[in-house]
Amino acid sequence: MSREVGHHNSGARAARRRSAEPGDAALDACHGTVGLPPSHHYLAAYRWLEHGFEADAVVHLGKHGSMEWLPGKNAALSASCGPDAAIGSMPLIYPFLVNDPGEGAQAKRRAHATIVDHLVPPMARAEPYGDIARLGGCWRSTTRSRRWTRPSRRRSAARSGS
Repeated sequence: MSREVGHHNSGARAARRRSAEPGDAALDACHGTVGLPPSHHYLAAYRWLEHGFEADAVVHLGKHGSMEWLPGKNAALSASCGPDAAIGSMPLIYPFLVNDPGEGAQAKRRAHATIVDHLVPPMARAEPYGDIARLGGCWRSTTRSRRWTRPSRRRSAARSGS
């Protein structure tokens, strides 16, 4: 599944095994399994990017990739190691969160990835504005009025003489 726009191609990463469907528990189990060799279609997806599409580089987005967990040596990889067999001679660019250095280090060490570190944007409470703020004010004043009180509360208030 991919989409070409100009000379860019966006697609989901190939699954580590052929029968995997998105959301499949077996896929989640094998995704980071180091001993599982890449399937033919996994390698073919990268071969197509390199030779068919003629990509200048590959950009992996997201966390927990699968290429860096392919079988092979931990350092000084060779063409017979899974990550090198998959990526070939294409550069791998991997935007990665600064707060999880272990994942980025694995991609850099085993897939020769160029890591582009970034921080998560700061979070702040968003306040309503404009029409939404006016609507919220109307809602609060209306729900405080007696006529919008739940029926069970109206009955108990009537009995107590309030």
